[in-house]
Amino acid sequence: KKDNKAFDLLEGSLTPLAAYEAAKLLKTHQSLNAFYYDGHIAIYKNVHIGIALDLDNGLKVVTIPNTDQKSLFEISNEIYNLTCKYVARTLSPTDLASSTFTITDLSSEDVHYFRPLVNRQQSAILGIAASDKQLNRSIISLTFDHRVTTGKQAAQFLKSLVHAVEKHLEK
Repeated sequence: KKDNKAFDLLEGSLTPLAAYEAAKLLKTHQSLNAFYYDGHIAIYKNVHIGIALDLDNGLKVVTIPNTDQKSLFEISNEIYNLTCKYVARTLSPTDLASSTFTITDLSSEDVHYFRPLVNRQQSAILGIAASDKQLNRSIISLTFDHRVTTGKQAAQFLKSLVHAVEKHLEK
């Protein structure tokens, strides 16, 4: 039986698709899969996307290890399973560790714009806001650490991500 809270959260969500496409792009936009520490930039070798969840049990960032090596179906299933574990309060420390880039989706809250904060030991976070029904589009934003990357590099990543997501939605 499907967990209603987890299923409702993911139904119509761009999060799995954004995670799938972002994971592929982070291999070439390495400065967004990195962090600043003690005057140096450290670039992660692996892509482990974190998904921010807050379903009345406190904010948690669950991790999809090696996201860039998974299919869209596998990522969707993993997000669903992790969300079920969050709701059941059975997340393990491993489920919450080692994310290298985070996605937060407030579209279910009908928020049209927000500015997420970059997590510790990361250089960027992707925010997905509610769809604008009149304009028939979703608003996504990227908050990033200027010590690690530039606005131009972040904009190129975001433009590529939007293009890739739109290609899927056109099908």
